[in-house]
Amino acid sequence: MRRQARLLRTVSQASLAAQRLTDRSVLGTEICRILVQEGGYTMAGLMRLQPDGHTLVQATLVGFDPERNRFPDADLDDPADAERPAVRALRTGEVQVQNDLEHLTNPHPALAQLRALGLRSAVMVPLVEMGQKLGVLVVADREPNRFDTDFLVAITSAAADISASIILREREQLAADAGRRLTAALNAGALGAWENNLATGEMTANARWFEMLGLDPHRDAEVATTWRERLHPDDEPMLERAYARLADPAINHFEIDMRLRHAQGHWAWIHSRGMVLERDAQGRPLRLAGVHMDISQRRQDEVQLRIAADAFANSHEGIVICDGDGVILSVNRTFERVTGYSAEEAVGRRPSMLSSGYQDKAFYQRMWEEVTQRGRWEGEIWNRRKSGEVYPEWLAITRIRHEGGRLNFLGQFIDISERKQVQSRIEELSRTDPLTGLPNRRSFGDAVAARLASAEPRLAVLLLNINRFKQVNESLGYGVGDEVLQMLARRLAGVFGEGGTLARVSGDEFAVALPGAGEAEVRAVVDRLQLEMQQPFEIAGQRLVLALSAGLALSPEHGTEAELLLVSATAALNLSRGEGEQRLSVYSPGQPGASLRRLTLESQLRLALQRRELFAVYQPQVALVGGHLVGLEALVRWRHPERGVVSPGEFIPVAEEAGLITAIGDFMLRESCQAAVRMQAAGLPRVPVSVNIATGQLRRADFLPQVLSELESSGLAPALLEIEITESMLMADVQSTITLLAALRERGVRVAIDDFGTGYSSLAYLGRLSLDRLKIDQSFVRDLRVPGPAEGIVRTVIALARSLQLNTLAEGVEEAEDAERLRALGCDDAQGYLYDRPLSEAELLAKYRT
Repeated sequence: MRRQARLLRTVSQASLAAQRLTDRSVLGTEICRILVQEGGYTMAGLMRLQPDGHTLVQATLVGFDPERNRFPDADLDDPADAERPAVRALRTGEVQVQNDLEHLTNPHPALAQLRALGLRSAVMVPLVEMGQKLGVLVVADREPNRFDTDFLVAITSAAADISASIILREREQLAADAGRRLTAALNAGALGAWENNLATGEMTANARWFEMLGLDPHRDAEVATTWRERLHPDDEPMLERAYARLADPAINHFEIDMRLRHAQGHWAWIHSRGMVLERDAQGRPLRLAGVHMDISQRRQDEVQLRIAADAFANSHEGIVICDGDGVILSVNRTFERVTGYSAEEAVGRRPSMLSSGYQDKAFYQRMWEEVTQRGRWEGEIWNRRKSGEVYPEWLAITRIRHEGGRLNFLGQFIDISERKQVQSRIEELSRTDPLTGLPNRRSFGDAVAARLASAEPRLAVLLLNINRFKQVNESLGYGVGDEVLQMLARRLAGVFGEGGTLARVSGDEFAVALPGAGEAEVRAVVDRLQLEMQQPFEIAGQRLVLALSAGLALSPEHGTEAELLLVSATAALNLSRGEGEQRLSVYSPGQPGASLRRLTLESQLRLALQRRELFAVYQPQVALVGGHLVGLEALVRWRHPERGVVSPGEFIPVAEEAGLITAIGDFMLRESCQAAVRMQAAGLPRVPVSVNIATGQLRRADFLPQVLSELESSGLAPALLEIEITESMLMADVQSTITLLAALRERGVRVAIDDFGTGYSSLAYLGRLSLDRLKIDQSFVRDLRVPGPAEGIVRTVIALARSLQLNTLAEGVEEAEDAERLRALGCDDAQGYLYDRPLSEAELLAKYRT
């Protein structure tokens, strides 16, 4: 009796589980669990028929590890599986019972597998509902004869409940899947579905309908009925007209764009499509259904396209769009204005209509090869206007590849005629000494080089220095000193006449190139000059008599290169100044001090690098407006064990000639980064430290990794390091420099051009460089106080920097009036003795610690 009661309780629980559980997989597992745990049977499993209608696979197994004891799949259509009990049960619809597995003489492999698990009896119950085969329920036990008539009646009843539940769950699942597919289709199309009862005014909508208005479908369900309250007032007449047309039985659809108020307050553009579902006896619409699509983005895109069209038409750049064959499709107004060709004249032709003939066929071939390989070309080109005038432009050509392989070419250009004129003016000013109007050192060096390259390279280079000119400046003022230099320039021009090239190469130093002259001819001219110098200069109520020292180098005796001759003449001048006034010294490699001094200094400098005798000082950089600290420039110094601090002007030229400048530059980069971190930790304001970079450093392949490594090891933020390079370094290898500077800027490092205006840099390239600051050379600052071109140069440099959004800093500011003039011209920052000399770390902290 107890066994029968347990059986009934087990079957009852299985039937209840079949009614309660909705997931088919969970249902099968729960039925098998009840049979094993509640019914006390050793094993229960479920084999499920797959959707193909013939493959039977194990779905659930309770009582044994389902992974280690998996029963092989069966095929209802395979003759080899026809005698398998589970297959026979499902094919015949009859329960298969085996109550004594141990004594079977030739058991089926499936039964042998059960027997191997220690099972003595087994039953396979088919799960079939309304003729639909679902699977097989397998129950087994270690006792023989466990499955009597009572069990078979009970399990057959339970199997019917299980089968009916499975069919019901599958139908519910199909319905749910269909609903999900419909919802997914609506969501995929970003569609909000709605249905409107016109008689009651009630409207229902799906979740997407609410979401596109920023609403919650559960909390804001009533909004669907009152949705017309969200309609834009200007769109109400349009909606009314659309509904009114539906009164015609022949019209069942409408489609409009309208605006509905979003929950966040803005207007959402909605594309609404609807249709009549039901009409009354008179043909009037009763129910409507349809979908809403949010087209706000499309509307925004249309606005953006209109803006892009306006930008195209009104851009200050000339724009031309060509097809893949290079035929012009469209041009903008700036194109028409710059070239003189109207859009009607240009469309359908090729850009070669603008060719000036200044560039050859090879130029254009290289240009289009780069467009083909890289997708872009940019550079300077000369074109011809419709009027025939030739003009320079900066042109960028971009290849645009569309889906499907279609090509367009976009050309953008700016007329750089004015920029060329400014560039020419800067070039002119950069080659002239602003105080005297004479050629400067660079211009003089070019003239010497040109002469040496001529058919008659014999040349004398004479350097002249005013003895004790510093006393004139200190006693009478720099203004008087400048006037003296101007008067001296005129006197020198009178002596050397048109046969020589006269230049001012530094503050109180002049140079003369005398073609075809030898030592005797130069001495004669210098003697005549010394007589002239005996005549006093009358200025500011004073009569001044100046004395000159002179150094001479000859070509080809002392060299056949311009820089070598200048260095040799400088060595001779230094010897002259050391041996007395009004003396001409001629360079000789064997003269005392000429090469021995240099060799000694070079050797000591090499030892200084090893002994760590070099150290850094820092000159403050301040804002011209406000006077607050904005930066520091790191400067190298040498503390000689015997001579004390050696002037950089003495050892830097030696370091450059000896190839030691790169090692010094590496030291300064490392030391400056570490010192900046130390000083900022001690309370110095967080301002950038500026480090001068030598040419050898910049051209080294590992320069960028070196900078990043020093930043990382020191802990200095990249924005607090400024790299200073000169104009000549910029132009040595333009493309590599552009790439390197861009990489530095991308990583946050600042970049400045030092001594700007003394060299030559193409404005076309300057605009492409990644820079932060232009530093105005101190020679221009010093000459601001006298009438001349210096102010024009400074004004031009500041204007150029502003146009490129760069900071400007003036070097060598020593007088308050210089600072005031620079401030009036719009210069940003300054450094010089007016504010502070170069300071040690301790001195900086004592003065600027916050």
